[in-house]
Amino acid sequence: MAINVTWADAEQTILRWNFVGRWNWREVSRALDHSRQLLADHDALSAMIYDIRQSGLIPADIVTHLRNTTYNPPAQLSNSHKIVIGADDYLQTFWNTFAQTLPAKCKVTFVDSLDAAYELVEKTRQIHNAHHR
Repeated sequence: MAINVTWADAEQTILRWNFVGRWNWREVSRALDHSRQLLADHDALSAMIYDIRQSGLIPADIVTHLRNTTYNPPAQLSNSHKIVIGADDYLQTFWNTFAQTLPAKCKVTFVDSLDAAYELVEKTRQIHNAHHR
């Protein structure tokens, strides 16, 4: 499978999709199913990391497929912080334009490294914890 879905932390609060080489929309569907299985015993997720640094080209018909997956995510992903590692300027511009048609909960943050993603998750947790004391 060109999309590997794993927990990114021991506490199982960060789910990571690692895209390697060429992949297709059927594999995205399988990754969503696998994510649902992993999340079955969890109420919420703090972050979702999509690592596309080793990804091949994005398959055709991206708008239709993104619309389907962003409007019907697993419930636990709805309020999680979504982070994409390795998106080039073109993909970031595309996403930011496309995201204007989506609910606010589909906001994505772009970073260049896994370390930067973890730092962002930690910063978000600190802010969240400060507001809920």
